[in-house]
Amino acid sequence: PLTLYFDNDLPQKNSTDTTTNAIYTVLLNEYLARKETYISQNLKGLNRNEAMDKEDDLIDFFDFQLVNGSNQLAEITKFIEKQVSDDEKVKLIVRGYSSSLSNSDYNFKLSQRRINSLQNYFNQAMRNSSELEIISLPMGDLVSTENSQVSKRDKIYGLDAMYQRKIEIVGIVGGVTNPENQSVSPKLVLPNPIINLGKIKSNVVKYSL
Repeated sequence: PLTLYFDNDLPQKNSTDTTTNAIYTVLLNEYLARKETYISQNLKGLNRNEAMDKEDDLIDFFDFQLVNGSNQLAEITKFIEKQVSDDEKVKLIVRGYSSSLSNSDYNFKLSQRRINSLQNYFNQAMRNSSELEIISLPMGDLVSTENSQVSKRDKIYGLDAMYQRKIEIVGIVGGVTNPENQSVSPKLVLPNPIINLGKIKSNVVKYSL
């Protein structure tokens, strides 16, 4: 999946709204500008070797993960624009996530706002965005909030939390909108269906999506 990451509690801090006026690329640039803050927060209390390893991981996140996601988003935007120009209506299947800092209801709405910020990006980037529909799958937080050993600082600045705050474009559905071409079948593109359930305690697992 194409993964796009978010700073803590954005867009719209401390909000219970499910929509936002924020645009993903604006949020991304603000996130990139906080690179040094995240590095300094993560290196507190570490010895030299630990600090070097953690700094490398953080630099990889900001300089590769965030930038690579932005570049891939630009490419998929070009692809969608081409599909729309060929009289196709395009649907994106997007999952949204949050870290586990707040309660589940809040995190569910936050993941909705994150997906909505992507919709706002496409509305701005594409002149014919009416032919694009986003199918939202807000997931909220998928990590237990019961771990009291994790400090509030780590829940905001820690690498685990940074990787949890994201949205994923997991599928593209295209279909011809011109009535004369209705015989053309819609296309469905999905990633390799591998689901990481993490560590489990039970011998019986039930999972649905």
